[in-house]
Amino acid sequence: MTADTGAPLRFGLIGCGRIGVSADERFARWQNARAWLPYSHLTAMLATAELTVAAVCDVNAAAAADAQRRADVPQAYTDYREMIAREALDGIAIATHAQHRHELIAGAVLAGVRGLYCEKPLCTSLEQADAIVDLLNNHGVQFVYGTRRRFMAAFLRAKTALDEGAIGPLQTIIVMYPRSRLLWDHPHSVDLLQFFKMGGRWNIGDLSIRPATTGFMWRRKWTSRRRQNRER
Repeated sequence: MTADTGAPLRFGLIGCGRIGVSADERFARWQNARAWLPYSHLTAMLATAELTVAAVCDVNAAAAADAQRRADVPQAYTDYREMIAREALDGIAIATHAQHRHELIAGAVLAGVRGLYCEKPLCTSLEQADAIVDLLNNHGVQFVYGTRRRFMAAFLRAKTALDEGAIGPLQTIIVMYPRSRLLWDHPHSVDLLQFFKMGGRWNIGDLSIRPATTGFMWRRKWTSRRRQNRER
């Protein structure tokens, strides 16, 4: 999607919380932070020369104002409908809680927004997902789902090596995660299987009810801190 006039695309952000605005502050402390940043929707848009962030929106006025201040965004709103009506946006990034996304996607599409980037999980039911797919197809909207790992350098290098035959034919993909939420982390798993062309083959998943080691260690440290706090 490109602007018809050659000018930068005008984008808005709906949802000014952690993943929408402030996640970089946490991930910047990681040892491999360079591979992940920019992480939030706002910082990623600011790093994209082909677009400009015209407005931000959050039902929490303070959160919207904070996002506006961080990025020197011209306008902040608490009603996404007002933002869309006033700002003539080419695209919108949606970083709200999942229960609101179906309504927001539908509202943006029906208002004529041409491109959407939506955080995962997409919605809260298969019926909503089917309705979203039909709506996007019927209106010819460009849509990107927030499973961004296929765009990261490490996965792109692995895919290139596979496509060029440098590591032989693909036999098996093993996706490993520590203790995590199914609809939060594993949209990435499914998308990477599709990215590496495993969609038409056997895919076997094993969901263990036992906490992974990292989850156990986190729980043990958390319990230890609670005990220390009680003893003070």
